[in-house]
Amino acid sequence: MRECLAIATFFFLRMLLVMDELGRLAENNSQFLKHYE
Repeated sequence: MRECLAIATFFFLRMLLVMDELGRLAENNSQFLKHYE
C-alpha cells in the first residue's frame, strides 16, 4: 500500500512539473506572438 502511495505522489508531482513547464511555454509563446504583431 505504501508503495502505491509513493508512486501516486511521484506521478502527481511529475504532472505538476509538466503543467508548470507547459504553462511557461504557453506564456513565452504568447509574448513571442505579441512581439511580432
